[in-house]
Amino acid sequence: MRASRHQHQAGFWILIMSISLLLTPLFDLKVRTTTSAFTSTPFKLRKTGIVGSQRVQIPLQLSSVNENDTGESLDDCFTQENRKTSLWSKRRELVGMTRPSSIIGISLFHMVGTYLALNSDNYWNILLKRPSLWIVFLCEILVSSTSMIINDYHDAKLGRDAYKKVNLKKKVLVNGKVSFPEAKTFVTYLYSVALILVCLLPGAPTRLAITTSLMATFLYTKHLKPKFGIKNAVCAMLVACTPWASSMAALYTTNTKHAFYKSVLACGRLVSCLFFGVVAREIMLDCNDVDCDDKTGIATIPVKYGCGRASAVSLLATLCMSAIALSQ
Repeated sequence: MRASRHQHQAGFWILIMSISLLLTPLFDLKVRTTTSAFTSTPFKLRKTGIVGSQRVQIPLQLSSVNENDTGESLDDCFTQENRKTSLWSKRRELVGMTRPSSIIGISLFHMVGTYLALNSDNYWNILLKRPSLWIVFLCEILVSSTSMIINDYHDAKLGRDAYKKVNLKKKVLVNGKVSFPEAKTFVTYLYSVALILVCLLPGAPTRLAITTSLMATFLYTKHLKPKFGIKNAVCAMLVACTPWASSMAALYTTNTKHAFYKSVLACGRLVSCLFFGVVAREIMLDCNDVDCDDKTGIATIPVKYGCGRASAVSLLATLCMSAIALSQ
């Protein structure tokens, strides 16, 4: 028992030192915003607008930018003070890209997954006082954060946001508040922290779940999203892996491997319900974005077979979720 407690304390201090070493350069890292960061985008800049206190150019048409374009120069988008800036000064915009509101759902999935594994009167004491479970929770937040940033990065770079009916003021990569090199540097730090934390996770199933989720977030938007049928499955897998990773971590942390199969069955029902439920939701969201997905080459079910058949598939996934939830 004493050795186990020392291991948890050592893991906690290793975590603190690792995060400190990785985040220290954020305070003095200088990122130069150059024209090349934006000329790689397929946007054709036509009109100048005001977003907040910055003068930026809003993309109105998808095209390649060339020297003979009649639009204003990209150098006019930024003032001299913004040419050389640090990531720390953009912390509010960068943190906003991670969708902090998703932490509420992640915490709920984490608590439910842990409860299904433990199911004991000492639940809150284990949940709040075991550093390894906090590390799992932090990894799950990093999985969600990196997926949001990578998705925004590639959507803005490939011009998908221009087709969507969204407020461009909220798209910091599109309106110029955050440059592409800054976003790439920030997400690189998040992945670095996540990879170090994976080494501290308890149990091979937990490490496998987090590592697979991180790989999926890295490959999702550019490689997996355009593939037919994979987009919805990957989104569902990322959500379903959250309670699964927490459940497996709780089992290995408390050394209750004798209840492994019982906990797997209990958590497996939850994971299956989440998977089919998220698949149904994602298909209905694809029905709303069918025009945008068709123009940008994303082969979703509504694009290939129409919204009617896609709704039927979504209903079937919902029925599967209901059947699993009602089963005993």
